[in-house]
Amino acid sequence: MIPLKINAAKALHWIYGSPWRIFLTLWWLIFLTEFLIMLALSSAHFEGTPIILALLDSALLGLVVSIFLWILIVKPLSGETAKFRELAVNIINETRDGVIVVGEDQTVLMANTAASRIFGVKEDQLRNLAIAEILPLFPVCTESGSLAWSQKLPADVFVDIECHKVSFGTKWFWAVFIRDVTEAKREQLTKETEKEKHAAAQRLMILGEMAGAIAHELSTPLAAMQLQLELLKREIEGKSPNNGTMSGMINAVFATYKRLVRIIQGVKTVIRGGHAHAVSFVDMQKVLDGALAVYKDLSGRRAGFLNCELLVERTDEKLMIFCDEVQINQVILNLFNNALDALENLERRWIKVELKGMDEWVELAVSDSGRISEDVRSKLFEMLFTTKPPEKGTGLGLNLSRKIITAHGGTINLDERSENTRFVVRLPRRVPASSSLPPEHAEGRGGDQARIEEWLAGHRRWRTEFVDSIERGGEISDEKIRKIGLPEQCELGQWIKEARPRMAGDEVFTELDGLHRKLHVLAVEIAQAIKKGNRSEAIRMISGTAEFTVLTLSITQLIERLRKRI
Repeated sequence: MIPLKINAAKALHWIYGSPWRIFLTLWWLIFLTEFLIMLALSSAHFEGTPIILALLDSALLGLVVSIFLWILIVKPLSGETAKFRELAVNIINETRDGVIVVGEDQTVLMANTAASRIFGVKEDQLRNLAIAEILPLFPVCTESGSLAWSQKLPADVFVDIECHKVSFGTKWFWAVFIRDVTEAKREQLTKETEKEKHAAAQRLMILGEMAGAIAHELSTPLAAMQLQLELLKREIEGKSPNNGTMSGMINAVFATYKRLVRIIQGVKTVIRGGHAHAVSFVDMQKVLDGALAVYKDLSGRRAGFLNCELLVERTDEKLMIFCDEVQINQVILNLFNNALDALENLERRWIKVELKGMDEWVELAVSDSGRISEDVRSKLFEMLFTTKPPEKGTGLGLNLSRKIITAHGGTINLDERSENTRFVVRLPRRVPASSSLPPEHAEGRGGDQARIEEWLAGHRRWRTEFVDSIERGGEISDEKIRKIGLPEQCELGQWIKEARPRMAGDEVFTELDGLHRKLHVLAVEIAQAIKKGNRSEAIRMISGTAEFTVLTLSITQLIERLRKRI
């Protein structure tokens, strides 16, 4: 059996169209004619002929047939059409996709519930609305006959749209189908964001490995540089004791060297987590002074910033914080550097620094005459995000600054209320007091620090005298070496043994003890090389490979870690 599918709308159109339209019209005319003839026959003066009577009978029959056709076919089909229309409207309204029918005048004739929801307009308001007001690309569809495109609506709603031209009788209409793909779009964006984060994490991991390797490689030449500077200083002071200018220059180089070492240690620590240097009570005024001195040097090297106005508003009171001074200084310098980069292409340039004390916080604000766009603000502290060109920015500065400030119990944020770019740093305000630590710990740490500094000073003095003796060709006996104080014979060895019971774990001690012994062995090897007359080899072991100095630096770092754990 072949299934019979009846389109009620088309059936109704066929019934009222040719030839049924002619048929029904004809029979209605016959009925009207018969009615008029019946009126005439009812007149007493009219006599009917057989032909007229036959016509009347035929007309009567046609009338009866027409009535039966209306009752049996037309009326049931009209009812089915109404039901079909109601069903179609219900189905269209229940679908999740929006459906809009547009007339030839490009106004909305009909819209379902989903379309009303998607566009955020009531159904009765959609009707008779110009379609171009909600779908600007619709005129293109009228030219091509069909079109598909994607569009972003207000309230971050994403839709896919299809438009098709259809005919109905002698008229043309357009059927527009709108699918809400907002959730799918958000899922796609989420996946892309996760993918970007994963890629950023991979880059960060590689960067961390590179930074660790670079920091390690830089430690060796810096250690050699320190040793050579010490030799140069002794040489200059020996020949020209009153040459204060040269000594001052060397001291400045020493200060730069120490700063480089601290920065390298900071890179390593950021990679591993924790503080790179010892934390202590510091006046924020002092930290800001140091940062401002560096800022003046930075801005002075850029010819375009000679006219950059620097405004400083600060209080006279002491603003004590418990912090890693080097790291906080780096955060401030990073804000200064960002401000200088941002003002490069501006006509009016100014940087303002505000420092004030609050009940529980010390607040530092750095602002400049530039502005940050809305789409960038939310990404400022993301890892590897930067608006600078590759040769200027890495996307690490603000992210690392936030990590540093957070590790100190503070906050760093962009001031959303400011018309210009303004970063606000808050750090906990602390008041140093001896009662903040248990008496035994306070005394122990003070003694430890003095002992460590005494050992380091003795070791540096021994190393300098040792190298000086080699250069001058003097003899160095075992007794003299012992008097100068090899690391194993100094107080540090005894201090390590005493500290062992107070250790929270042995891993720091084990590493320190191993390096300590290795340093002693290296010193003995140097002394033996001197005894054998191989002075060049001894000098190479001290300054050429810089292993001797590197071991000293490693022990210094480990001692700082050890102090924190006791």
